[in-house]
Amino acid sequence: MQVKHLLLIAILAMTAACSSTKEVVDENLSEVELYQLAQKDLDNNSYTSATAKLKALESRYPFGLFRAWTIWRPAGNLWVYPKPESPMPAWPVSIATQADHPQQLAVGGGTEFDGVRAYRRGDTLRQVVWKKAARTGELISRETAGAVQRELVLQWQQAQGLDTEARLSRLAAWVVAADAAGHRWGLALPNAELAPDNGAPHRHAALRALASL
Repeated sequence: MQVKHLLLIAILAMTAACSSTKEVVDENLSEVELYQLAQKDLDNNSYTSATAKLKALESRYPFGLFRAWTIWRPAGNLWVYPKPESPMPAWPVSIATQADHPQQLAVGGGTEFDGVRAYRRGDTLRQVVWKKAARTGELISRETAGAVQRELVLQWQQAQGLDTEARLSRLAAWVVAADAAGHRWGLALPNAELAPDNGAPHRHAALRALASL
């Protein structure tokens, strides 16, 4: 599911001019030969060599009177995240039993405010005490009644019994729900492991890890 990072080629093209070990391209190669060799370099992940050949590629066909060329613009990066299962699946038994009350794992927490605490990444703008922040420069958040931050670890094995695509979809749903609830959560996959954290960067890192399976 992971798309090749061809954007790296553009970066290498820009830095190639500053390199002291520039590749020398055979001027006797035809346009077709240059293109074929560049394709082989791309298949072998030899991006610097492919860039040099594609920069040298030009055409004077059919009469040799005019030179045709273009700036090569490689494709950008694209991640396709697994679609979260909907409706939201039940939490794994190993996680649900950690909560004293089922509502402690509910998405979004409560709506009634009960006290204040230090700001945590992932808090909504509505929770921030802005008057306090304006006076002291310190971010303080209102705590919602019944909202208890848990530290969860979402594991590949917790979605057993499903095929690969269904597992990815279920784990994606748990990732989105745990992050929306403000919990600190980690992710354990066969090819990667993320330590407990929360917030948008952590959520995207987890979804990228799922997309790479």
